[in-house]
Amino acid sequence: IRVCSGSVAMLPKVLKSGLKRSKQDQSQIQNAIDASALEVIPKIELRMNYLQVIANISTLFGLLGTIQGLIPSFAAVAAAEPTQKAEMLANGIAKAMNTTFLGLLSAITIMIIHSILAAKSEKIINEIDEYSVKLMDLLGTKNQAND
Repeated sequence: IRVCSGSVAMLPKVLKSGLKRSKQDQSQIQNAIDASALEVIPKIELRMNYLQVIANISTLFGLLGTIQGLIPSFAAVAAAEPTQKAEMLANGIAKAMNTTFLGLLSAITIMIIHSILAAKSEKIINEIDEYSVKLMDLLGTKNQAND
């Protein structure tokens, strides 16, 4: 309990709640572990969905910039003087490609970060589950030896 109290990580918090009830029966230990896990797991997954939304919005901003760049390009082809057509068309296409590039670059970067953080949070949650079961087994064996 002392070791778990010295840590700010989520797993020791869950294990500490089970250890505090180690002298009680298994159902009470399990209830304490479950309640603690239900408290910490949402904190682990907190705001993860925001990254997904930001990645999608970045992609859409890139697409919006593409449209913004192509509209003047098509207008230039239709209405500009022949000497200005090429320059206006090139400028519009350059703007379209730059915004598409930046939108996709930010979206891809954010998606990679999201994947890394999602894998880490999944690992933490799996460790909480694994060590909670191991603690229950250990305390169950200990309580049976004491009976």
